[in-house]
Amino acid sequence: MAVFDCTYVNHDSTSVDLNGSDYKLLNPGPRGILQPMWRPKILRTPRKFPVGLYQESVSDQREIVVPLHIEGTSQSDLLANIVALWDALTVDCRDGVLGTFTYVTANGTERSIKCILGESADINDWLLAGENDAAHAKIDLPLTCPDPTFYDDTAVEPSGAFSGTSNVNISCANAGDADSYPTITITTGGVNTLENPSITDAYGNVLAFEETMAVSKVLVLTLSPQDLSMDYDSGTNWFEKRSKTSRLIVCKYGTNNLTFTADNAAANATIAISFYSRYSKHG
Repeated sequence: MAVFDCTYVNHDSTSVDLNGSDYKLLNPGPRGILQPMWRPKILRTPRKFPVGLYQESVSDQREIVVPLHIEGTSQSDLLANIVALWDALTVDCRDGVLGTFTYVTANGTERSIKCILGESADINDWLLAGENDAAHAKIDLPLTCPDPTFYDDTAVEPSGAFSGTSNVNISCANAGDADSYPTITITTGGVNTLENPSITDAYGNVLAFEETMAVSKVLVLTLSPQDLSMDYDSGTNWFEKRSKTSRLIVCKYGTNNLTFTADNAAANATIAISFYSRYSKHG
């Protein structure tokens, strides 16, 4: 993508070019993309000084505003372009699924974020002449991002295999400064089963299953909290197969290991990991 490319893609794969022929991105570009996602959590005290004690910093959802100039060769064409924009955004609102906003900054950095149409979305200004003359409108397009982190559009895809009951470390290089959510695919071969597989991340969180994978089976773990699923053999839900102490795992920022182990000495199932480096802001 080129510098200042700006797109919204809904979950039906309809892509809207927000800086193309029908929609022009206005200066200074999208607002709310460069700000850090943190705010301090302060415990108030009854003393004069200090008036509060800093506890930690927590993150909020991100609010992005995209200032757009909408063009039309006529009033009818302008209306059609406005309706097309709303239609693409409405699909996600109607179906309860997030869309994807992607932007390329002045330094050529391309990152994306999951979002949904925010509140108070309406046309601000209209510029109309004759019915068949060129017509224009402006809008500050609001996008709400429940997860405030941006991510690279190219996946990191390390791999490996179980080795009996030994711990297997697979290095995961997350180039960002925020934790990322992996998708992990475990595949047994045609000979050996996989008993009670478990995965440990760099924080010590353990995701363990109390079940055996049969030969020639696939377990797909999609560990994004927004799209969480644990699918065995293309249709069997393995949520209830987790141990009681299991927690979701992440690919920590930086380069860290995910550690895999199993309970049977012949375990040799293959492991494929996919995740996107995540960042606390764009740019």
